[in-house]
Amino acid sequence: MAEKILICDDSELILAKTGDLLRGEGFEVLTSHNAWVAKVVREEQPDLILMDVSFGTKLGPIAVQALKRHNVSGNAKILLYSGRSDKELDELARECGADGFISKDNSDAEFIYQIRRVLRPGGRG
Repeated sequence: MAEKILICDDSELILAKTGDLLRGEGFEVLTSHNAWVAKVVREEQPDLILMDVSFGTKLGPIAVQALKRHNVSGNAKILLYSGRSDKELDELARECGADGFISKDNSDAEFIYQIRRVLRPGGRG
């Protein structure tokens, strides 16, 4: 069975581009145009959640905190997903309890490599 990835981003272009890339690599992909995804996470039980940081504000990290605090994410790993600097993303990930981060600026090959690395047992972003 394909690993399931939920992409949360307010950009339809990012949802489409990232979704197509992941589907092409054999992943099952779910998308959400907002950060409040608790219901989807409970129902679909994704293996990985890619959470945009901004949504116009820093709403992504707040949503990550809520998912973790209320144990909604279960075994899913949650990565912040943004074009911000690695330093800023690392700091935000630590503050909100995300399992790591991945840059939107990575090449497709690097992006897929990082996704596969995170999904391995014990993997982190």
